[in-house]
Amino acid sequence: MTKTPNQRWLHQILILIVILLAAWLRLWRLAEVTPGFWYDEAYNAMDARWMLETRSPQPFFVGNNGREPMIHYLGALSMSVLGATPFAFRLVSALTGILTVSLTYHWVIILFARSPDRRWLALFTAGGLASSFWHVLMSHTGFRAILVPFFVMLTAGLFWYGWQHRSWLHFAMAGIALGLSQYTYLSARLLPLVFALFTLAWVAFGKRRFVTGTAIHSTSALSYLITQWRSQSSLGDSIKASLSLKKTSDRHTIWLGLSAMAVVSFVVFLPLGLFYLNNSAAFSARTGQVFVGDFIAQGRLSVTAHLLDALSVFGVGHDALWQLGLVGQPSFGWINIGAFWLGLIMAVLHFRQSNYLFLLITLFILWLPALLTSPPAVHALHLSGFLPAYYTIVASVLVTLTSVLARPLFGKKLRQQYTTFGLKLTVFTLFLIINGGVTIHNYFTRWANEPVVYKEYNGSLVDLTRYLIAESHNADILLPFQVYAQPATRLLLYDEFRETSGIHTAPLTDRPVIYVDPKPILTSRLHHVRSSSFVWLTRDKQGHGIAYVSRQPPPDNFALTPAGETFPFVNRYTGDLVALLTPLESIEPALPLFNQWPASNRVDYDWGHQFRLVSYQLSATPTLSGHTVEAKLYWQLLTDATFDEHDIFIGILNNQGVLIGQTKLPAKELFRWRQGGSVISTHRTIAFNPKLKPGTYMVRLSLLNGNKRVSIYTPDGKSLDDQIILETFHIVEEDSGLQTPSQ
Repeated sequence: MTKTPNQRWLHQILILIVILLAAWLRLWRLAEVTPGFWYDEAYNAMDARWMLETRSPQPFFVGNNGREPMIHYLGALSMSVLGATPFAFRLVSALTGILTVSLTYHWVIILFARSPDRRWLALFTAGGLASSFWHVLMSHTGFRAILVPFFVMLTAGLFWYGWQHRSWLHFAMAGIALGLSQYTYLSARLLPLVFALFTLAWVAFGKRRFVTGTAIHSTSALSYLITQWRSQSSLGDSIKASLSLKKTSDRHTIWLGLSAMAVVSFVVFLPLGLFYLNNSAAFSARTGQVFVGDFIAQGRLSVTAHLLDALSVFGVGHDALWQLGLVGQPSFGWINIGAFWLGLIMAVLHFRQSNYLFLLITLFILWLPALLTSPPAVHALHLSGFLPAYYTIVASVLVTLTSVLARPLFGKKLRQQYTTFGLKLTVFTLFLIINGGVTIHNYFTRWANEPVVYKEYNGSLVDLTRYLIAESHNADILLPFQVYAQPATRLLLYDEFRETSGIHTAPLTDRPVIYVDPKPILTSRLHHVRSSSFVWLTRDKQGHGIAYVSRQPPPDNFALTPAGETFPFVNRYTGDLVALLTPLESIEPALPLFNQWPASNRVDYDWGHQFRLVSYQLSATPTLSGHTVEAKLYWQLLTDATFDEHDIFIGILNNQGVLIGQTKLPAKELFRWRQGGSVISTHRTIAFNPKLKPGTYMVRLSLLNGNKRVSIYTPDGKSLDDQIILETFHIVEEDSGLQTPSQ
């Protein structure tokens, strides 16, 4: 059906409205909705800011269960312009979401190039995605998964354009997009299967005629090239003919194009692939944690029940996590659910058509994370990639039903373009208003004001940190390290305070001081860190912030003197006590904690040119049954590395060097994001029993990265062993002994 000029203009206005709606839904109140800043978002943002500051690009971030780096690079770019804030980091997701809607519109037009309703199909699909609660929520958070549908659309659009127009360039660009997709999120690993499986399926039983091209009946791309080579008068002509796709059939075009995509994507993927090759645990760590096969093998999950649960995402199923949806409500609205199932039947009936075949395969492959991962790991993040295909199937039904309904309503007038156009415009407008209105209400009113959401996104921690930043202009803050170490706190303080682990210039000590005492409602949500250290937030005469991190925990007799009444800081939704804030007389009693390393047992060991052990303390030699050795280790960060994948081992050896007991501390409990920072690890689990004979024993220290011991160097670069003896002690009591703890 040929469109009149007015209809063309109206289509352009409609897609502009859709994109403006997508932009408004994703940018409006971005700084405050989603509330707080979830641990994973903040962790990503801190790594991005850290990478930017240290100028140390990473192919993969091993901390926090391992993460692909694309969101970090984009976040670093945004924060370099706008500062280290949750808004700057989440802006990447919002802009990605808007671009995905636009890409989806253009992709559907390419996918249904031969359909007279292709622009309506594209409008309905883009409108559904633009007003999707699922996609809007991801666009307001700093999760990596928002990048997956973007790269699905970018890769698919370039692939289909290259196939239709016989373009090597677009196939190569599709390969670049496919390679880059592997740097986004775990579920993107399935994306190459979409194109491989589609090609195989289309060649096997798809309708061969796709776009205009010379019919070549050879059974393979190789035989075609051989035939062409034999028919050429020269090698140069043969090569030229082989590189041209203009006269190839659809079958040979897709084989050659897929091969080009594979080669280019492999080159783009190579840096990450080499990292996986050298760090196999990083590749499989997260998948191993959530793989459903282990749960089924242990009898903790029924195969049938899990299959039904995975399929329910297309219907009445919903996410079980408040962070990612409205618990108890379907993932999609009822209009979308009904249209999807009708559209799925229609797509299956037309599966031999290349566009419907591609939709079915895309939907199936990108739904597989629901089937392969165990509850509650199945959620919106894992399945984000199938959203464009889902809404395309919904659109196909709505457009088809509109055309069918027009016949009895208008009879012969169906042929009149404006009548048909008007009906489709009406249905589209209602679809957009209903979907958009429901999403606005559900997201900005119901979900954003839900107290559980505020709690899950660490809203109390974020609000407390922002309050302390405001108070720091008039008073110093003495903050427990476990609060400061949280990624959300660190990010909010990043631009305000320059961190140091030692007092190098005389600080101002006549400012009022507020001591922060966090309560269980807050500390129960603070991941990993258990420390008795402090952070002192202060400002110099010019008002520049300084964060002093204590180099040692306080002694047993350490005390702070209150200078006034304690006042509470409460959860703004529930009124629960979050922290007690106590004015102090002076910061002076705490200054020794920040000014020096412990005087005893000073050492200087360089561990893998990443960490420096500067001091240690061991408790007195235990001589009675049940006593323990307590070891405090004082570390300083030398590079941009973290302790995330390291384990610290304290071992006890007898006088012949035989290991008789050992304790392990997962070093992920040690948080540090700034070069030169200091952390303290405490080990208290080496216990004695009556079986140990009197004699001399040694305390040995080693640091492991995975299963590999980290090498040790002296300050002048001389290589030592990968283990060191910290100290020796003696057991003189006959009834004393060491109880070997399980590892």
